[in-house]
Amino acid sequence: MSAVTWSSVLVVLTACYQLYFAVFHLRFWKRHRLDFDLRHASDFIRRIFRILSVVLAVQLTANALILLGFWDRLGASPVGMAVLLQIAAFWAARLVLHALHFGGLTARSLPWMAVFALGVVLPVASLLTAL
Repeated sequence: MSAVTWSSVLVVLTACYQLYFAVFHLRFWKRHRLDFDLRHASDFIRRIFRILSVVLAVQLTANALILLGFWDRLGASPVGMAVLLQIAAFWAARLVLHALHFGGLTARSLPWMAVFALGVVLPVASLLTAL
């Protein structure tokens, strides 16, 4: 069994973060009553929203499974570093897009932006502690 390092702890925390958002997006449709909110949208648009939520949850789950499967050696391999950088880039894009589409630094947006920033910080911190 490998020794537990700060890097590996951060990898596991990153995996938990990914799994949380996978479940969040699987429940997103019901939790936010999108059937009601999108009642005036076409059936095609409603189906696209559902598909995108499921695909996003699958991707986040795959990220988490990779992280959990290789938690002890991700920061030490080039492929592991690439996986962590891809996850950080995903959340960085989500952070920037949230700011652009939801009005920047508003009282309503700031908590979400902090949550998305955590998605950037966890994998980057894992990489930095592995060096």
